[in-house]
Formats: sequence, structure tokens, C-alpha cells
Amino acid sequence: MDATGERSVVAEFVEAAQSAAESLLQKQKQRIAGRVSGMADALEGAAHALDQSENHAVRQYVEEAGQQIRTVSRTLQERRWNELIADIEGFARRQPTWFVLGSMIVGFMVGRFLWSAANPSKDRANAMGEASRRETSRDVTTVSSVPGAGERTHTSAPASTIGSPV
Repeated sequence: MDATGERSVVAEFVEAAQSAAESLLQKQKQRIAGRVSGMADALEGAAHALDQSENHAVRQYVEEAGQQIRTVSRTLQERRWNELIADIEGFARRQPTWFVLGSMIVGFMVGRFLWSAANPSKDRANAMGEASRRETSRDVTTVSSVPGAGERTHTSAPASTIGSPV
């Protein structure tokens, strides 16, 4: 194979790798857009609930936040990665303070999301342990008759002692 043929093979390989990477990024972008859209849905639902409870001032802010998040979701779905990055770079140059503040907030949110995603069994174990502690500490009132006296005695005991001799 000559040098031109080798360059052609390398160029095809690079093009295939770029195409695969773009496809993967597109899938990730759609997944992120779906989650962002879900956040917008949640905020809009909360705004509706606030409207019913007559918290109109708070409802307005929550509704506006939901609309802004919906706009971000649509932008993610409609634009390519390189366009999004160019927009972010332009915003960072025009508004560096807001960019840094926004980056910190996004970083915090992503960190919380990753932390909870990495420890789901720990969260479930904590929830189950809490339910078990509540069940164990619940007082159970047992009623027993004293033979011959005709009186009833009420005893309070933890649930863990049920079935054991009193």
C-alpha cells in the first residue's frame, strides 16, 4: 500500500471515530434534555399547585423558572454540541460573573446527582433501617387479666419483646 492509500485509510478511520463520538454525544444530549424537560414539568406542576393554594407571587417565580428550564431543554434538543459550546463561550466572555456562578450551581447539582446515583443501595439501606427503628420503637399495649382479680393491667413494651415472657 502506498502513502496515499494509507492516508485514505487513516482519514476514513478518523471520520468513523468522529461520527461515532458525535452519535454518542447526541444521545447523551438528548438524555440530558429529557431530564431537564422533566425538571421543567415538575416546576410547572408546582406552579399549578401554588396557584390553587393562592400563593400567586411564589407561583409566578416558579412558573417563570419552569419556562426558562423548558427553553434550555428545547435548545439542547435543537442545537448541535459545537453550537452550544460556542454560545457558552460567548456568554462566559460577556458575563463572566454569572458564568462562574452558574458553573458553581451546575457543578453542585451534578455532584449531588452523581453522589446519589453512586450510592443508591446506601440510601435504601438507610431508609429501611429507619423504618425498622420506627417499627421496633413503637409501643405495643398488651392487655392481660390478673387471675381472680377481674382487673385489667396495661403494659407498654417495645415491639421487639412481643412473644417473649413478661
